[in-house]
Amino acid sequence: MLYSKKIKLSAALVMMTFSFTPTVYAKEKESALQPGGETIQVELKEWMINLDKNEVKSGVVTFQVANRGVENHEFVVIKSDMKHGNLPTVAGKVDEAVAGELIGEIEDFAPQGFYKASFTLAPGQYVLICNIVEKEPGGGLESHYHQGMHRAFKVLP
Repeated sequence: MLYSKKIKLSAALVMMTFSFTPTVYAKEKESALQPGGETIQVELKEWMINLDKNEVKSGVVTFQVANRGVENHEFVVIKSDMKHGNLPTVAGKVDEAVAGELIGEIEDFAPQGFYKASFTLAPGQYVLICNIVEKEPGGGLESHYHQGMHRAFKVLP
């Protein structure tokens, strides 16, 4: 009987360990996932963001984001008319408030992680970025955005 309780407790601890998900921030306090709409497959890796579609129709859009890199990454959605490679930065980090309207994000998550988030997107131009900045051993900064982790994305009426 004691052995059986230990197995159940161990199984519960394993389930708790693998059920962690990063914070998904949605501007409109939407649920992390919404039914309907279109789904975009996103692959993050050093130093790129790959999408299976560059444009979708307006409405609910679900991003299925896989970190295929060897570093932590994040996924940020900003509605902006600025060019994706020319967003304003401070100390290597995109100033999201100045760059446009922050729609939402999947915060910092580990390599081989996979997460989904849904957002209601109006027609317009969007920028998808990784906005992580890390201090290097020599004291310099490594900006994932400046390394190339940005992508234009269009939402049609």
